[in-house]
Amino acid sequence: MIIDKFLGIYNTVSERDIPDGALQDAVDVDITNAGGLVARPGYQLALTVPVTTAHTTLDDVTYLVSEGSLKRVEPDLSLVTLGATTATEFTDFQRYLFTNDGKSIFEDSVTDLLVPVPQEPEIVVTGGTRPAGLYNIVTTFINASGLEGGTSPVVTVELDAPGEILITPEYKAGYENEVYITEVGGEVFYDILTGRPIFPAQINANPFPSRAEKIEYFQSRLYVTERMDDHTIVWFSKPNQYHLYGVDNGYFIIPGRVLDMRATKEALIIGSDKAVYAYVDGNLDELAKYGVVAGRPIVKLPDGSVRIHTVRGVCSALPFTPLTEDTVSLNMGSVVSTHIMYHNGIRKYVALHDAEGSAFNRA
Repeated sequence: MIIDKFLGIYNTVSERDIPDGALQDAVDVDITNAGGLVARPGYQLALTVPVTTAHTTLDDVTYLVSEGSLKRVEPDLSLVTLGATTATEFTDFQRYLFTNDGKSIFEDSVTDLLVPVPQEPEIVVTGGTRPAGLYNIVTTFINASGLEGGTSPVVTVELDAPGEILITPEYKAGYENEVYITEVGGEVFYDILTGRPIFPAQINANPFPSRAEKIEYFQSRLYVTERMDDHTIVWFSKPNQYHLYGVDNGYFIIPGRVLDMRATKEALIIGSDKAVYAYVDGNLDELAKYGVVAGRPIVKLPDGSVRIHTVRGVCSALPFTPLTEDTVSLNMGSVVSTHIMYHNGIRKYVALHDAEGSAFNRA
């Protein structure tokens, strides 16, 4: 059979229904923009270091984790070590890279986003000249990167007569302390030494989630998942304050386990083992009543859309559109890593998986 133009893989219909120019399988071939078939080129070994995980940004900068270190891959394939890490997932925005072990990387500068919340400080009331009345007190930690975290629980002290309040904050190695106190009957916290008011977002803020799994940047916030029994909490940071997370309204809950998240221009796309969702402006909409494959099933395109490796084939969003359900039947695998690759002017969606799992739509 001579194929002048490739019409696609048709393996969801019987053999007699396959049109001329279509195949049931296309192994080790690439498809040109004109619809032709060419042999897939081979590849050669580029690096021999052990790789735990890797990430390539939309600007085609590649990072990898090797033996507990985060490394950037230079154009000549040399490696620049940026620091120690336990990261398994990444997200990027412009020239920043964020990791799920709580780091922000800009070029060669690494910022630690982990700032714990201190316990209540110890309070002793003594004689002095501070006016009598009601005072509120909080303390914070500052990490080695200079980021100040959320406040301790509020301690309220009432002076029946003029006196002084001695405050002993919790000590933690590697962190500095700040102490804040209100004026008599006031609501604004001021640094007890400098008089600087506290940043409002720090009041009762949570730290970067300690059991973070997936991470994504969307509309000036970091979204981080944390598995809790049979559901997943998706935390989101304060705007442009990626180390501070809300307690009362800084999260939403997804049934099942969230397996990946990627942002489009319109919404945050969330794939779980049960469904696919779009989240924007506090609204969570279900796009599909079936889930995605574990691993890295969602890949972002330069135009702001995404491709999603679901258990019912490859889909795009937004709008949510099945791309392969009616035309091709594929074993989706049980673990997958997806990416958009460019070669000889051709853009290719590549899915690397373990070949397990059975296709739901094979003829």
